[in-house]
Amino acid sequence: MKPCLKIIPVILFAIMAGCAGRSQYMLKATPTEAPPPGKALVYFMRPSGMGFAINFQIWDGNHFVGLSQAKSYFAYQCNPGKHLFLGFAENKVAIEADLEAGKSYYIGTNVRVGGGENKVGGCKKTRGSEIH
Repeated sequence: MKPCLKIIPVILFAIMAGCAGRSQYMLKATPTEAPPPGKALVYFMRPSGMGFAINFQIWDGNHFVGLSQAKSYFAYQCNPGKHLFLGFAENKVAIEADLEAGKSYYIGTNVRVGGGENKVGGCKKTRGSEIH
């Protein structure tokens, strides 16, 4: 084999290795735990750093659940059945959910900044059709 042909695999390997990216968002995490018997588990996630100084309240009806903070999440353990989750900033967002015992649910939250107002936004994150 000619000397210049021997170097081609080395160059290709170096190029391919350079394409293997690493993201700051792909962190090692422990698996989520299953909810205790007779309970449902709801995770409220806010992965974005947008509006990092703005923390807004999350409520389950008239029960305070926690604060949605930038680049964080928290878990809320509750009884199965119908729930109305509310997010409060300079506006209100409501998400209705019919939760089943033994299941975990995921709700994504975000902040919309602009026009002198900080508004809360929300979206359901589902596995299958667990949140209706």
